[in-house]
Amino acid sequence: MIDLAGLEREQNQPLFDNSHRLRSLWEMLKKYAWYFFILSDLLRRLHRDLGLPLPPAFNLQGLGSLGGLLPPPPTSGIGGEILPLQPPTPSIVPSPNTLTEDEREEIRRTLGFVETACRGLGMTGIMKDVERAKADASLLFTDRNKMQFHIEHVTERIIDELEQETFHHVPSDKDRFYHKDDLFGVEIGKKFPKAREDLTNAGTSYAVGLNTACVFHLMRVMEHCVQRFGRKLQVSIDVNKESWATIMDHVNNAVKALPGGRHTKAAQSKKKERYSLAAARLDHVRIVSRNDTMHPKATYDEKEATEILT
Repeated sequence: MIDLAGLEREQNQPLFDNSHRLRSLWEMLKKYAWYFFILSDLLRRLHRDLGLPLPPAFNLQGLGSLGGLLPPPPTSGIGGEILPLQPPTPSIVPSPNTLTEDEREEIRRTLGFVETACRGLGMTGIMKDVERAKADASLLFTDRNKMQFHIEHVTERIIDELEQETFHHVPSDKDRFYHKDDLFGVEIGKKFPKAREDLTNAGTSYAVGLNTACVFHLMRVMEHCVQRFGRKLQVSIDVNKESWATIMDHVNNAVKALPGGRHTKAAQSKKKERYSLAAARLDHVRIVSRNDTMHPKATYDEKEATEILT
């Protein structure tokens, strides 16, 4: 049984907020699949009652064995039951070709549910079409052919609006990179606050398959790291003009100039070791980037982006 009363409870709740967090397939199904099933059932009722063929997009005959899982056909009304899977025999059109009061009332009621479901899905562009159909269904002498036109038009508009809603799928093995503020740990974000935006964007780009953009943001992160390292060593580094080779010359010369060896204090020796390790890792970035300049090459594929990111 479909809880049509639930439409009234749901319609004032936004489908999803505007945050950038990922939505699971379960969340999508709970919202979109539920509304789609409601709309499917309501539109099939309207087509049945007006003697119209079932709209292909909402025809459940193609579900195969799943059809056996659905409830039995309704006995009367639309109070929550589901339409039978087999298309019913079109109703006999009375003469004159006008709808009875009961038929008009049932159509108005069903269209009201359609309107609520569409509003719940955010399909506001269709409201005027539904309202016009409801207005005609309220007339004392409502022409059946005109109402058939209304229902077919409303159905087409619903399909058009649903086709305009698009989604991007993020593979489950990449969702941990999407919009991650602490991509390389909280401590890194604290030490390099100016690089946090690029860190987040690097992970998000990788998650959605924008591999070159991922590397671009990672190289921007490295700019922050290199500049900070230069300040530590009291050397000037221009990441916009100098090549990696030149940058590494500055870094290595400054590191070599630091006091160290057997005759220096332990703290000074450890500092030189740490800076030497940092310089070696910077040189690794130069090798991986496969480019003499600070800027990455033209394009990167997924494998290359993965190697640089991880």
